[in-house]
Amino acid sequence: MTDREGSLALEALELYLHEGMRALEEAWQLEDDGRTPPAQSWNQERDRLRRETRQVVLFALVIGAVTAEEVAAIAQSLQGQGLSDPLGNELQQPGIEDLANEFRAKLIGNSP
Repeated sequence: MTDREGSLALEALELYLHEGMRALEEAWQLEDDGRTPPAQSWNQERDRLRRETRQVVLFALVIGAVTAEEVAAIAQSLQGQGLSDPLGNELQQPGIEDLANEFRAKLIGNSP
């Protein structure tokens, strides 16, 4: 992957994460305004966002689009903006880089 491709992948990952946080912020605003969605759907949306975030981060790590340090910096950036913790916490899960390395090794091992 070229530096340019890596940079674009990192930008795409940051955009995805910021959009996810924006969606959560909108849901929290609805809650603050008294227009709370049912708790079950709120929890389902939060859980879906966490799963998708982990998948995107793993994919980016596996293909080498980002490093663990860049992922940590994105997570720190999200938290530093006063945004909530779910995505930042998901990005900093222990072992996420190990899992990415395991997937990468399997892909390389299965390639012709």
